[in-house]
Amino acid sequence: MKKFYVVAGILSLVGCASPGLPNSYTVQIDSSFSYKEIAIIEAGMSSWTVLSSDAPTFDFQVTPAFSEYHEDQVPWSTIVIQKTTLASLRSVPANGNDILADTATVSNLAAIETGQKNLIPRNIGPTILLPGLDDIPNTTELFITVAHETGHACGLHHTGKNTIMAPEVNDAAPSPTCADLAQYCSLRPGLKCECVE
Repeated sequence: MKKFYVVAGILSLVGCASPGLPNSYTVQIDSSFSYKEIAIIEAGMSSWTVLSSDAPTFDFQVTPAFSEYHEDQVPWSTIVIQKTTLASLRSVPANGNDILADTATVSNLAAIETGQKNLIPRNIGPTILLPGLDDIPNTTELFITVAHETGHACGLHHTGKNTIMAPEVNDAAPSPTCADLAQYCSLRPGLKCECVE
């Protein structure tokens, strides 16, 4: 079965709300993606915005290939999408052979917000490692993968079947659901989260 993965923790804020999480993101898309791939990325991420006025919003920018320095300068309101290959993702032993994409986030956001740790850009901005159509030729599967990884980049964890955050692509909803939005809004106090599916 094909699975999604998230590494380095997913904003593990068990039982507490996080007033510092953004609701609006700048998305830096690696320019090595094709125009068709970029359109799928934008559509997959934008599928969140149709659920509610409280859903995340995205400002897309296509940028040149990323250097390590560039990644170190990404703030937490920016999502970086880097092009990779399935072979590269699967070469990491912890990932396994059924991985489709990977999102690197942080597990210490609560400590940063409470002042127990310093805000270090390197430790904040989520990065989605995403194969292109050469590795995931099914455009619907790529769309679902993008929407799922967007949820991780916004701090969400895996949930049950028939949601975009299901751990396996075969069990995932075709786009974000009201249950996905409820999880998103639970991490952002003050949002009403009136959802329309």
